[in-house]
Parts: sequence; structure tokens; C-alpha cells
Amino acid sequence: KEIEMVAATGTLQTYTVKGNREDLQDYIYNIDPTDTPMIMLIGEDNATSIKHEWSTDSLIATDSGNAQIEGDDYAAATQTPPPRLENYCQISAKAVSVSRTQRKMNHAAIDDMLDYQIVRNGKSLKRDAETIICGNQGYNVGAATVARKLRSWESWVTSNINANNVTTTAQGATAGATTAGANAAGATVGRTDASTSRDVTEAMLKDVLQKVYSSGGDVSHIMTGPVNKQNLSAFSGRSSARQNIEEDKIQGAAHLYASDFGDLTIIPNRFNRERSILVVDPEYASVAYFDRMHEEDLSKTGDSDRKFLIMEYTLCMKNEAAHGAIFDLTTS
Repeated sequence: KEIEMVAATGTLQTYTVKGNREDLQDYIYNIDPTDTPMIMLIGEDNATSIKHEWSTDSLIATDSGNAQIEGDDYAAATQTPPPRLENYCQISAKAVSVSRTQRKMNHAAIDDMLDYQIVRNGKSLKRDAETIICGNQGYNVGAATVARKLRSWESWVTSNINANNVTTTAQGATAGATTAGANAAGATVGRTDASTSRDVTEAMLKDVLQKVYSSGGDVSHIMTGPVNKQNLSAFSGRSSARQNIEEDKIQGAAHLYASDFGDLTIIPNRFNRERSILVVDPEYASVAYFDRMHEEDLSKTGDSDRKFLIMEYTLCMKNEAAHGAIFDLTTS
């Protein structure tokens, strides 16, 4: 039988005391990820206009019957000038407003709430940019009341893909289009996702890698969401792997894929669309900044301090045929 516990009559307890100081740790815990694998991988360029342009080229197709008569007079073949491609700089921003009173308060773990919120929003802005660049967004040239939008990664890659809807015309611009890249078919809406999905297989990856190699590419990285990172690690090739590991360690991950065309580093990316696996050659893509992320003051309209963080940038897909992708995958 439990003994009933009763406080002595007249005992002052914490429940009624109003002057006890709070026990609030001088730390703020936040595990939200701030890494941006794609932006870090492909590097950066400078943009000098809101429309960023570049050129691509390809060699004349090989001719297995190229045999000429001695002393022949040669006629020049028709030459094709390099096509010009383009993408538009998108403005992304975060605004912060903190009251004068709150900035003067003694807040746990924060010296100045405005400074803290600026740092916090800066990290969020980087995450936004990573998501947009890796995504399937079509471009928009913008207007007085319409925001400009850049053309995202998935919308560009069309030559070397494995997808459920490879015959769909709205999957993006074709490689080497004679018109500007942003004006080619599908560029304003992104590729069309298939209505059905499938589990990733090694055959799909090999298909894409073979297409990239045949196109002249030399990919070195695989970018994937967390679900398909684990699916890649489960490829059957792992069953025959032999390596020395500690006896109290289970090796269940694969960070390198050795293909017939070279080794590829597998990078998990939380901001990659889970339904897509991107195969990347970092040399042939970059983030072009018209205006790098910086802090600006907003006009003072009341008893608060207001600032915003802003950046203007685009994706420079230097040659989409240097990359590949597996689309329309299951996400769980």
C-alpha cells in the first residue's frame, strides 16, 4: 500500500511563490539543415544583366566514310554558328522587422533580436536558392507586376534522361536549340512529371551514364534526396563488396559509385526533389550572381527597425548534355 505524502501545515511551496527566477537556458537549439550541396558543388559566375547569356557548341558528326581523292578540289560544308542560350535572374528576399522595445529586452541567448533574425533569415534564403536551383521551375521574363523566375536544373536537362514520359514534348528545351534556350519548348513550365512513379534501379542509372558518355559528358557526382540515397546504397553491387571495418560497425551506406565511365560521388541533398536523381558534371553549370546576398535597410514606418536580405541570381546551365537525370521515382 502506498504511503500518502502530505506537506506540513503552513509549508510555503513553489507553486504559490511569484518571485522565483525562471530557469531558461542561454542557448537556442535548431537542427534545421543549412547546407546547400548543389550551390557549393557547381561554383559561381558573375552576371552583368538580368538576362544572363552564354553559348554552346558541338563538333560535326563523325564521318566513317571520310576518304578523299588525291588532288581533289574541296567544297566547304555549311557551318553552324554556336547557339546562344539564356536564363533570367530571379530576386529572392527575406524581410525582418523587430520592435524597438524588443531590441532592448534581455533575451536568453540573443544579444540583439534584429541581428539574430537577420542571420536566421540569411540561412533560410540560402535554402530557398538551393531548392529553386535544383527544382523543376520554368523561367519567366517578368513584368511590372510579375516576378522574374530562373529556369531550374530539371527543366534544362533533356538529352540524357531516364523517365516515364520521355516522349512528352513539354519536358524542356532540346540540346543545341537554334533559338535561345529560355525560349525553347517547355522552358517556361519545366518538364512534365509522369503520373506514375517507379523504384530506382541500377539499370536506370547505367542507362543515364551511358547516354551522358555517348553525348561527350564526364559526370562525377550524383545528387539525390534522402530516400533515394538509401535506395542507391541498396544496389546489388554492395552484396559483393569486401572491406575491413570495425567489428562494432555496420556498413550500410555507399558514397561512391564505380561505373564503366568513371567513379561518381553520391551526395544526399535535402532540397533535391525526391522524385528525381541528378547526375552532374560541376564544370558545366554555375550559379551566376547579378547581386550577391546582402543586407539593406527598409524605410522606418513605426516604432520598429526593419531590414531585408536580398539576392539576384540565375542558373547558368553551360551545356545540359554534360549532365543526366533519372525522373519519376517513388518518394518513400
